[in-house]
Amino acid sequence: MAQKVAAWYKGGGQSDISTLGTDINQLGTDGRAKNLSAVGGDCAILASATTSAVDYGPIPDPEAQSHWAKALADYTTGTSLCYAGIAKMNATETGKGIADVIAGNTQMAALTTRVNAIGAGAQ
Repeated sequence: MAQKVAAWYKGGGQSDISTLGTDINQLGTDGRAKNLSAVGGDCAILASATTSAVDYGPIPDPEAQSHWAKALADYTTGTSLCYAGIAKMNATETGKGIADVIAGNTQMAALTTRVNAIGAGAQ
């Protein structure tokens, strides 16, 4: 299992995870600065990165894949709500979108824990 997960990671998973992390950090930076125009753009960029990650394919470990799929689903929903909320100047919708992105981050943390455990020999 470790070799299959490592191949997934090295074959494109690492790049997707890194891109998602960078995009989420930028969203957080712009959100804390209350730069709504940038937040809307950040949500669109994160949506694109999420689509790319979905297109790459599943992780060959059921537990890791569960976290990955949930994270990507949360990011998909969250970025859609965020972008729409910013466009309509609807703080409730934007806030729900950001909450969904944060939920995705929780799944990404669980994914990282699982992938590290696989790398350490856990099955």
